[in-house]
Amino acid sequence: MSDPSHSSEDAFALPPEGAKGLYYFDIRDGDRFTRDEAGLELDGIEAVRREAMRALRGTVGDVLPDGDQRSVAVAVRNEDGKPVLMASLTLI
Repeated sequence: MSDPSHSSEDAFALPPEGAKGLYYFDIRDGDRFTRDEAGLELDGIEAVRREAMRALRGTVGDVLPDGDQRSVAVAVRNEDGKPVLMASLTLI
């Protein structure tokens, strides 16, 4: 039985809204992994979510899978290396 005092969000270092920070957007596109070494300075979790969605759209673009499933994921970490957000998209 799971402990109700802990949610899946407890594993993420969610920043308070409006708190500037440096965030890194690592991208996995199938077997290809791209680690973000530069990062972006953003103002809180909503800005991080918007940028993660932009990264997904930019990675997928207009390419649809031709008979095969395609999965893309963006893992966001803060300047301490702690996970902040994970976004994924699967095209079938």
